[in-house]
Amino acid sequence: MIIRGAVRGRYRLLPYLYQCFFSHWLHGDPVIRPLIYHYSSPDYVDLDDQYLVGDSLLVAPILYGDGSEVIRAGVRMYERPIRLPVV
Repeated sequence: MIIRGAVRGRYRLLPYLYQCFFSHWLHGDPVIRPLIYHYSSPDYVDLDDQYLVGDSLLVAPILYGDGSEVIRAGVRMYERPIRLPVV
């Protein structure tokens, strides 16, 4: 059941990833980008634990055990604060 959900998520992301790589080929934009690449606020200059894939997908992994443990519907999850870009 978990593997099926991961495979479905992968196939939902494939068109977006293809578009990101096509944009990289066409314009030279990097596929994995720091937030400062799109948002020029000084808040994002030293932000090194979040990044964008393309221009729309924010990735914020939990590093060094900084996440807080939460149990939802019997599943143990970890969450952490993120800094969302202001448009």
